[in-house]
Amino acid sequence: MGGWSSAPLGEDGKPRRWTAHEGDQYRYMRAIPTMPMCLACHGANIAPEVTAAVRPNYPEDQATGFAPGQLRGALSIRWDEAALARSIRNGETVH
Repeated sequence: MGGWSSAPLGEDGKPRRWTAHEGDQYRYMRAIPTMPMCLACHGANIAPEVTAAVRPNYPEDQATGFAPGQLRGALSIRWDEAALARSIRNGETVH
């Protein structure tokens, strides 16, 4: 998991993933890399009209200056082992 900040994309070009069994919980994490479409609002050269539209809603926003492929964040999900087992037993799936 430590290499995510410098390389959130794997060799296959997809976001890195990490799973673990921690005590009575399962954990899944997936890197959220900066993709080209993110740069309109989060890149180094944001159009003035975009800044003007974003600033009223996010006056303290500092999530700018990113380049493609840099780590923007991570999705983290924890499942209680008993609840996960119950869902699997009941045939419930997550899509």
